[in-house]
Amino acid sequence: MRTNSQQLRSSTWTASKINELIASEYPVFDKEKKEMRPIEYRDITVLMRSLPSAPVYLDIFKHEGIPAYSDRDEGYFRRIEVQVMLALLRIIDNPYQDIPLAAVLRSPIVGLQENELAEIRLAAVGEPFYEAVKKTITNEPRLRLSHRRPLTLKKSVKPIGGSENLCYSMSIFNSGVRGPNIPP
Repeated sequence: MRTNSQQLRSSTWTASKINELIASEYPVFDKEKKEMRPIEYRDITVLMRSLPSAPVYLDIFKHEGIPAYSDRDEGYFRRIEVQVMLALLRIIDNPYQDIPLAAVLRSPIVGLQENELAEIRLAAVGEPFYEAVKKTITNEPRLRLSHRRPLTLKKSVKPIGGSENLCYSMSIFNSGVRGPNIPP
């Protein structure tokens, strides 16, 4: 478990990064207007491993002038957007996790269909799924994606660790439903 000083350092760093994004007017895609716009606080969600850290973050955010809300309801973590972001974080940590990798490839971030995942799997039978993805990227960089965005698989997967891609990825979900922690 984290000590209070670790929680304080982490929450202070997070608040600083949020303020940097806001101050720099980091561009995000507005799905309603179908255009890029400067990031707003409502575009940002902070996921935590444990809910006991939430009060420390809320105090720091309040001190830094960042509007924040903590949803202590575990149901929030069952939302599809949150599940995909958690899967993305898991594969950033270890890309050899087949289920989180397949979830991200199937999600709106990449947009592959089941048959495309099967093609990837067949590229390296008996090897980890991540190795099959790498072989597919090398041998067939242009899978026919069913997703509206004309991306190659290589462009979709290769830069997966960049924070700017994570911010962009969070803006492409089309659910249209906002929880109480994401003000309009």
